[in-house]
Amino acid sequence: MVVKVVVIGIVLVFAILVILTLLLTLFRKAAGGKSEERNEKQPQTLRTVPEKAPASTGQASEEDALSLICVLTAAVAAYRSEMGENADPGRFRVVAFRKTPRRIR
Repeated sequence: MVVKVVVIGIVLVFAILVILTLLLTLFRKAAGGKSEERNEKQPQTLRTVPEKAPASTGQASEEDALSLICVLTAAVAAYRSEMGENADPGRFRVVAFRKTPRRIR
């Protein structure tokens, strides 16, 4: 009796998982999501740009950091205003940032 209940429970769980998987696949196709075939047709090529050696250090790097903070703050404000959020610069601040290698797509 107990074994029968356990087997029915396991079968029921897997049946529900299969149904959920099918529903998610159906929703993805209905929403126009990317299919695997389209991803294979368009190979992505990434090229890296060689980093330039800094011309000088000291005062110039501090000015570059300050201008980068200004640009980042403006970008966040533009994004937030585009999303309908409060874009007041006093409501957020750029605390830290780090540079990553540039890639050309």
